[in-house]
Amino acid sequence: MVVALFTVYVRFVLGKWSRAIALGAFLWVLYGFLYVLLQIQDYALLAGSLGLFVILAAVMWFTRNVDWYRAGSAPQQAGSSAPAS
Repeated sequence: MVVALFTVYVRFVLGKWSRAIALGAFLWVLYGFLYVLLQIQDYALLAGSLGLFVILAAVMWFTRNVDWYRAGSAPQQAGSSAPAS
């Protein structure tokens, strides 16, 4: 019920159902993972480690095309090749 309430609220904040449903699905998966993690106390360390591994793999996959050297620099203006002094 909390995820459903949050999803409907986020729909009005973001203005699109697709983004709200994506965020609601993410929260549903996160809450489900935490519930399972609390239920399997004997294997909690293994399950938590696997969960963090999957999250790290997803972050690496989605950021594989990011140019980290250019990410913090100011955008250059069109037509200027030399930096302004």
